[in-house]
Amino acid sequence: DYFANLSGSIVDLPAGPLGFAVGLEHRRTAYNSSPDALVAGGGSSSNFTEPTNGNVNVDEVYAELNAPILADIPGFKLLELNLAARKSDYESSGFFGGTTVKPDIGGDTSKKIGLKWQVFDDLLLRGTYSESFRAPDVLDLYLGGGESFPPAIDPCNTINIALATTDAARCVADGVPVVGVVQPNAQIRSLTGGNPGLKPEFGTTKSFGVVYSPSWAPGLNMTLDWYNISLEDVITFRNSQSILTACYGTPGTPGAATSTAQRDLFGSLIVRDATGDILDLRQSQFNLA
Repeated sequence: DYFANLSGSIVDLPAGPLGFAVGLEHRRTAYNSSPDALVAGGGSSSNFTEPTNGNVNVDEVYAELNAPILADIPGFKLLELNLAARKSDYESSGFFGGTTVKPDIGGDTSKKIGLKWQVFDDLLLRGTYSESFRAPDVLDLYLGGGESFPPAIDPCNTINIALATTDAARCVADGVPVVGVVQPNAQIRSLTGGNPGLKPEFGTTKSFGVVYSPSWAPGLNMTLDWYNISLEDVITFRNSQSILTACYGTPGTPGAATSTAQRDLFGSLIVRDATGDILDLRQSQFNLA
């Protein structure tokens, strides 16, 4: 991690000094997991673990201004404006699932504007609009799949096919017999790890607040705040059952994917043998809406 920061005041305005802060940063995070050949080959009594490695590099610059607009006049004990922006640029590459990968994380410029209005000594109003950007970190992307056996129900088993609670055509297209497969137990072998296909998470926050500090009651402060947070492409974990339901659930039922592309995505994480039994299932983090 290399960074440099500079802050201070630029000029004196009638209401006070114009403050500033600028900076830049370079970060590199690397991850490597090299289980011995016996574990990686599945020949050990320990659970199987994938060999994997990867790195994430980011360059960032930021700037911030704090501008006092008005001060010490009727109705404006203080009126202050805060502006900020941060530009981020990400690059990443690694080895995952037996192949070389180069995730396209990209970058973003997040901005913030805030206003503070001290009406008089007892009353303060404040408001903020800001944007946020969260890139997947090196473990989100490259954590190697570790073997586990979580409880899950195969939507393509004989019971669900008979009850018509599953998209049977989807099951058959993936090699499952028309009557379904017999699920021998309530656990399904899964690999839990990273997902090099993750995209960044974006957000916006709006807030407004009032602070009342009555002069007739020293030490008493009352605050009331409203806020609204909106997130897009949220990074969140999906377990085995969620992935199975998303792929094979009847369209329109809770948990089922809403498009063919989504169903194909989750279906690509499920590996079946020639008889239709699940051999492997990869559970990981994904971007939601």
